[in-house]
Amino acid sequence: AWVERWGVYSMLVNQKNATEAEKAELKRRHGELGEFIEEQQAKQKAYVAETFDTAIYNNVISTLSAQEEAPGSHQTAIQIFHDMTDNEIAFDNETKDLLKKVCFSDS
Repeated sequence: AWVERWGVYSMLVNQKNATEAEKAELKRRHGELGEFIEEQQAKQKAYVAETFDTAIYNNVISTLSAQEEAPGSHQTAIQIFHDMTDNEIAFDNETKDLLKKVCFSDS
């Protein structure tokens, strides 16, 4: 959807037969798309930093780890650890204990 919005998809499909002008246009649009993605990532990072903290993540992970029999709860808890890392949310001692519990089934 976002690739089509930027008009890049059709140019990517036909890149082999593109003229030099079309290749230059593709390069320009690719640059714009890269800037757009970087801008969106910066907005996401700022939103996460002001909205979420370690305690919120710990509460969610703790709830999921208590539901071991629930389908998907283990995988979701692991994904949240990845999200914490990607969003540069600090791990505290409680987070480290939860990580051990979730990843190694170690209480």
